[in-house]
Amino acid sequence: MGKRGRTEESEDIRAEFINDLKEYCKNNGYEFIGRLPKREEYSISKDKTFHVLSIKVSTSESGFWGENEKRFKELDEVIKNNNKTNKSAIIEMAIILLKTSKRGYLLKRSEFNDLKKSPSRGEFKINENNSFSKYEFDGLNNIFSRLEVK
Repeated sequence: MGKRGRTEESEDIRAEFINDLKEYCKNNGYEFIGRLPKREEYSISKDKTFHVLSIKVSTSESGFWGENEKRFKELDEVIKNNNKTNKSAIIEMAIILLKTSKRGYLLKRSEFNDLKKSPSRGEFKINENNSFSKYEFDGLNNIFSRLEVK
C-alpha cells in the first residue's frame, strides 16, 4: 500500500489518467495548470474558466470511493472566496471517480453533494450503483463535454 492506503494499481491508473489529461489539454486549447499545492486536486483552464478536478480511484470491483469532508469544505471556501473577489474568472469544481484510466464518473460539485452519504468520522462514502450511469464517461472527450468549458 502506498500513501493514504493507495495501491500501486490505483496510483498507475491516476498517473495514466493525468498524463492523458495533460495531453488532451495541450491538443485542445486548454491549460493544464497542475496539482494544487499540498492538495490532491488538479486545475485546468480555458478562457477565464478554471476547473478544479478532484481525482479519486477505486480498484474494487463494486466501485467504492471515500472522500474527506474537511478537504472539500476547505476547497469550497477557497473557490467561494476567489469567485467573490475575482470577477474576471470563474472557478468550478468537479469530482472524477475513476475505475480505469479511461472510464469512470464525472460529478459536478452539486451532483456529488446529492450522492454522498453522511460522513463517517469525517469521510464521505460513495458506492457505485445504477443511478451512476448518467455520470459515466469513457474518455476525455466525454469529460470535457460535460464540463462545458468555454
